[in-house]
Amino acid sequence: MNTIAATASPIAGPVGDGPRYRGAFGRLLQTIRSMSPESFAVVNLDVMSAVRTTEGALPKIGSMKTVVAQLLPQFPLLLFEELEARALALGHAQTVYESAQHPAPILQTLLNAATTARDIALAEANTLVKRGLLPAQVLGGLKSGNGYRNLAADLFTLSETMKSHWNAVSSRTSMTREELDRLEDLADEMNQALGIREQMPELQAAAARDRQAAYTLFIAAYSELRAAIAYIRRRENDVETIMPSLYARRSSGKKKPAIDEPAEPTSLVAPTVNSREPVVVMPSVTPSHAVAETKVGPVAAMPIGAYAGKGGPFMH
Repeated sequence: MNTIAATASPIAGPVGDGPRYRGAFGRLLQTIRSMSPESFAVVNLDVMSAVRTTEGALPKIGSMKTVVAQLLPQFPLLLFEELEARALALGHAQTVYESAQHPAPILQTLLNAATTARDIALAEANTLVKRGLLPAQVLGGLKSGNGYRNLAADLFTLSETMKSHWNAVSSRTSMTREELDRLEDLADEMNQALGIREQMPELQAAAARDRQAAYTLFIAAYSELRAAIAYIRRRENDVETIMPSLYARRSSGKKKPAIDEPAEPTSLVAPTVNSREPVVVMPSVTPSHAVAETKVGPVAAMPIGAYAGKGGPFMH
C-alpha cells in the first residue's frame, strides 16, 4: 500500500475561510515540524512563482482525478485534495522566511525618537536642578551613553524622577504628564525591540527550517501528481498544458521531456541559534532520474508503474 500521504491525512480537505495561506500553514504545522532535516528537498526554484502556477493550474489538475483513479488505482488520490493546502502553506512559510531575513529597521527609528525625547527631557531636568526643584543626584544617575540600553535607562529615570516631584515642577516645566508617559513607552518599546533582535538568529533558523519542510511537502505532491498525469497523457504529450513545469525554461531550442528534471540543488544557508556564523543545511540529494521514487519527509513515493495495480492496463 502506498504511504505517500499517510502522515498528512489529518489535514486533508478544503483550505477553508480566513487567511488562506496562514490557515493552510497552521493545519500542516504538526506535519511540517515533525519532519526530519535529512528528508528535506532543496529549495531550487522561485517559491512564490511556483505557488501562483499551482493555484492557476488547480482546476485542470482536479479534472484529472477521475481518470487517475481509474487507470492508476493505487495512486494516493488524497494528493489532489492536498495540493492547494501544501502550496498555500509554502507561500506562508516563504513570506515568514523573507521577513526574518530582512527585519524592519525598527531599532533605528526608535533610537532617533528616543534620542530626541531624552535631549528635551534632560534639558528640562538640568533647568529644574539649577532651580532647586529636582535633586542634583538625578543627573549623576543618568547613563548618558549612546547605546540602546543606556538610552532606555535614561528615559525611565528622567520620567520617574519628574513624576515623583511633579507637585514641585509641574508649574515650572514645559513638559506634560503625557510627554513623561511617552518617555516610558519609548523605553519599553526599545527593550522589546532589543529582545527581538537578540532572538533573531533563532527566529531566522526556525523560519528557514519551516520553509524547507513546507517546500518538501509541496514538491512531493506536485511531482507525484505531475508524473501520474504525464504517464496517463504520455501519448498526447500535453502534461505541460495541464500541470506546467515549475522549473525555469531554458531557450536551448531542444524539445523538453514530458517530465522535467529539477535543476542541480544548492545548499540552503540558515543562521545558527548561538552563533553569527551560518550553518549549511545539506539535505540528501536524489538522482534526477528517480524523482518519482524519492523519499519525502516521513513518507515514501512509489514508481508510477506500481500505481496501476496487478494486471492493470499500464503494466508491461
